[in-house]
Amino acid sequence: MKKTITKKSNKVTLDFDGALVTPDTFRRLVAAFVDLLESVTEKAAGSGKRAVWNMVVSEGSRLITARAVADLQTQAVVQRVVRAIPDGLRRLEKGTPTPPAYFDPRALRAARELSSYTKERKLTYLQFRGAGSPVSLSNRSAENVVKLLGQHQALGTIEGKLQTISDRQTLQFVVFDSLYDKGVNCFMDEAIMEEAMRAFRKRVAVTGMVQYDQDGNPVSIRVDAIQIFKDVSELPPIKEFRGLFKKAQ
Repeated sequence: MKKTITKKSNKVTLDFDGALVTPDTFRRLVAAFVDLLESVTEKAAGSGKRAVWNMVVSEGSRLITARAVADLQTQAVVQRVVRAIPDGLRRLEKGTPTPPAYFDPRALRAARELSSYTKERKLTYLQFRGAGSPVSLSNRSAENVVKLLGQHQALGTIEGKLQTISDRQTLQFVVFDSLYDKGVNCFMDEAIMEEAMRAFRKRVAVTGMVQYDQDGNPVSIRVDAIQIFKDVSELPPIKEFRGLFKKAQ
């Protein structure tokens, strides 16, 4: 009898579609896919050599493929990754009480970002392919990730100094809060990019959906509005306020 040889997969593919996929949605989906891929690869490699991926967008479709670059030293890592991503996402979809293998907080946040688009961005479907059968994501995965991270979301405002504007993979900036000087990642749409540029290095209040950790500290915010505070040099001199106060009797 002729022995059947099953060819091992060396790629992970993100496939999605919707009635309307805006440039911003497309960019955010790709950025989350890359975050998930890089994080799982790092954990799967451990102290060994990391696999290198070649990213390809298939012509005429919304199919993003990460194909491993041939390397004998990373073959085992590649196989761990192409199995771990769909298996981990499948477990999140089913409501696993523990994080899947090789899924650290960064990977979990990326999975939450990807799965939330089926609800918030009204995608028709979002599917991953790797080793084994494909897995489709829904908002159930996003809800499960929130439980695993011990985080919650709420509308809120973050005050601090706006710094570190970046358009690499996704539009974002960092606000360092005034009290603890701790950076909060702020994700924005193209519509408020110019306003963020004007606010660079200034004190601001950014409002939107805030992601808090289990201790109640803000981790990130999806920004809807930016308010710029006046600089100290722009405020009236103290002598102009003297008439507003009366000496205590």
